[in-house]
Amino acid sequence: MLELECPEAPSDTGAYRIAWTGVDGAVRLEENGAQIYEGPDAATTVSGRVAGSYEYTLASGGESAKCTVEVAPPSMGLTLALFVLGFALSAATIGVVVRGHLAHKRGAIG
Repeated sequence: MLELECPEAPSDTGAYRIAWTGVDGAVRLEENGAQIYEGPDAATTVSGRVAGSYEYTLASGGESAKCTVEVAPPSMGLTLALFVLGFALSAATIGVVVRGHLAHKRGAIG
């Protein structure tokens, strides 16, 4: 019997693993009606999904199985941490450029 195993808890990263059992040979995996995998493996990793609901259908040898995965928006803590990191890197880059410009004006460098 064909079984499709999807994560039960919502993903907040947009990446997750989908596995299947009870298969001999090739399978076809569809996401919301569009094929995303075809081959003999027993699992695949899905990534890059934004917040929403994704329905997966696995077909092999005339059988099929379905499951749904929920992708939640990223947590506010992660969003804030990435914002602060981006700000810090931007400020550091500006600092390096300004110091280089001033050193160049003083004739300390080329």
